[in-house]
Amino acid sequence: LHSRRAADFGGYEMKTTKEPQKDGLLNKADLAKRLACSSRTIDNWMKLGLLPYIKIGFSVRFYWPDVKTALAKYKVAEHED
Repeated sequence: LHSRRAADFGGYEMKTTKEPQKDGLLNKADLAKRLACSSRTIDNWMKLGLLPYIKIGFSVRFYWPDVKTALAKYKVAEHED
């Protein structure tokens, strides 16, 4: 296998170890684990356009900072009692 530079993937850094990088690309299983939901939920959110993702061939990857930004749009404001 040849090493790929981040520039080859639009500036995104590819995950090269079993442990996902804090701000690198995540696969669907890693993202589901990080968000404490199922892979099916990730599929549904993708279909609804709620999660930004990157398609590389038949693979789907998620850039964690982009996911956090997208999910922040749905944060419910806290109210004081």
